[in-house]
Amino acid sequence: MSDFKESGMFFVTSCLHDEIFRIEKSRLYKSAGENLSTVDFVLKHDLRNIIFIEAKSSSPNPLGKNPERFEIFIDRVSEKFIHSFNLYCAAILGRFEKRSDLTDAFMKFSHAYVTFKFLLVINKHRKDWLPPIQEALHEAFRQKMSYYKKIWRIEPAVLNDEMARKYGFIR
Repeated sequence: MSDFKESGMFFVTSCLHDEIFRIEKSRLYKSAGENLSTVDFVLKHDLRNIIFIEAKSSSPNPLGKNPERFEIFIDRVSEKFIHSFNLYCAAILGRFEKRSDLTDAFMKFSHAYVTFKFLLVINKHRKDWLPPIQEALHEAFRQKMSYYKKIWRIEPAVLNDEMARKYGFIR
């Protein structure tokens, strides 16, 4: 698979020894019906980490004149993570005929000891602007989706393009 562009960033697939599931473009997602929103892709990062990645070209200012806009942004991102996670788990469990979108790397992978991560990557975002977004995502999970944190021990994280490049996600 070759690199692909999301929100102005080129995500690296050839250099990483990982597997990518482009859930947003999958037949699985399209067959699941309306009212679902998904992240851009799911990354089998190594033998212990599955990362759900949502790429954004910008984020509303959490301290700006319109805090409702920021709250809606956080709610939508959180919803994408949860919908994607549920769809992924349903596919792994064989609930959909269209699960063939998932490669053998995902289907035959032992999920018993895996850590699931939700990662929001915001292009050209200043590093000092990230903490309020990180805090808001954590708060959304604590208030609205605490059961996901308790059951699956999922923690959301936020990176800008510079940090994502440092970790090898983008070029």
